Amino acid sequence: MTLPQLDGEIRAGRHHMRVRVYYEDTDFSG
Repeated sequence: MTLPQLDGEIRAGRHHMRVRVYYEDTDFSG
C-alpha cells in the first residue's frame, strides 16, 4: 500500500539512500 508512494520518492534520490541503508542492515543482520 505504501509501495507506490515510496516508489516516487525513492526515484527522487532522497529515499534512495535510506532504502539502501535499510537493505544493507537487513543483509548484515540477516
